[in-house]
Amino acid sequence: DTKNNMIYKISICGNVDVAHCGPLSAICMYDLKTSTYHSVGDSSSKTVTRSLLEFNTTESCKQSPNHRIQSSITFLCGKTLGTPEFVTATDCVHYFEWRTTAACKKETFKANKEVPCYAFDGELKKHDLNPLIKISGAYLVDDSDPDTSLFINVCRDID
Repeated sequence: DTKNNMIYKISICGNVDVAHCGPLSAICMYDLKTSTYHSVGDSSSKTVTRSLLEFNTTESCKQSPNHRIQSSITFLCGKTLGTPEFVTATDCVHYFEWRTTAACKKETFKANKEVPCYAFDGELKKHDLNPLIKISGAYLVDDSDPDTSLFINVCRDID
């Protein structure tokens, strides 16, 4: 969350292993401004449907004491395995979307030997590198040595 200077660590299958967020935290939020950690989703209290994963906590919201802090991950069909992307947050709910082949009803896209393909800049903004992937072949890199050729690909093997 670059707008609010927050970083999230997410583990949908277990705990994030960040001591400051507690032993049950599946979604841990780090506030860059105050250097504090908060669990915004516990692994012990999650609900799952085909397209939605919700993590609740036992902590009350500041503005709505009757509600608990929670996180919600919506799964959408995508061309890659993808990663969770921050959408927005209120005092009570932190929303994420995850575009992934796993959410597609048909096997339209099949992720094969896929690795995450993104980079973070100095302001912690995430940049998608998937458009640079060559499905077949590779990129020829200019080299000062006339006797060799250097071929590369981004986030995939060279076909």
